[in-house]
Amino acid sequence: MKNSGWRMTNLFLALIFVVVTVWILMRGTDATGTVQKPEIKLINLMIWVGFAAVTVVIELIVWWIAKARKRR
Repeated sequence: MKNSGWRMTNLFLALIFVVVTVWILMRGTDATGTVQKPEIKLINLMIWVGFAAVTVVIELIVWWIAKARKRR
């Protein structure tokens, strides 16, 4: 199997993303004891999605560079 390590890493990252997303949406209070209203949950979710998007962009850049080096 080609790139099985790459695929396993992406599967692991996707699983982490889903688990943290569900955790953000299901928790009633945060670490400071503040009640999580829907607006706050949405803000937290947007921050988490932004972090995940940066991670995906970095992965795509690394994949593109690896693919370009493999052709040489």
